[in-house]
Amino acid sequence: ASESVLQVQFANGCTLFFFGASSGERVPTLPIAMIALSTHQRYFLYKGFTDMRKSFDGLCGLVRNELDKDPASGCVFIFFNKPRTHVKILFWERDGFALFYKRLERGTFEVPTSNDENEISSQTLSLILDGIVLSSVKKKRRYSHPA
Repeated sequence: ASESVLQVQFANGCTLFFFGASSGERVPTLPIAMIALSTHQRYFLYKGFTDMRKSFDGLCGLVRNELDKDPASGCVFIFFNKPRTHVKILFWERDGFALFYKRLERGTFEVPTSNDENEISSQTLSLILDGIVLSSVKKKRRYSHPA
């Protein structure tokens, strides 16, 4: 049976993907991965190494003390462990914090090093999570409306 992808586009710009449905199914019964990335959110990368035993409160402490940000601001905060085999993504939803946690069975995540800023784009985060070598990506010039 072939795998299919169900894509749901929301009015706020978020796209939600459900992976792993068998062909012929109307709705996936067991999503393998689910995370919504929006261009309307800001994404901040914690440049230090994170102890993956930290959960909501510990990660919120890193956001407040190291990134000098409010964890409940609606921004997305990304943390990697030292060997770069685990990632945690912390964000505030309407009524509480949510945490996405991924462990690679093989390989490592590539973390941007050239950027002095902690902020990355949703596209860069998507490339990191998909295992794309960031230096191999060439972006064509596009129009950008002045702020």
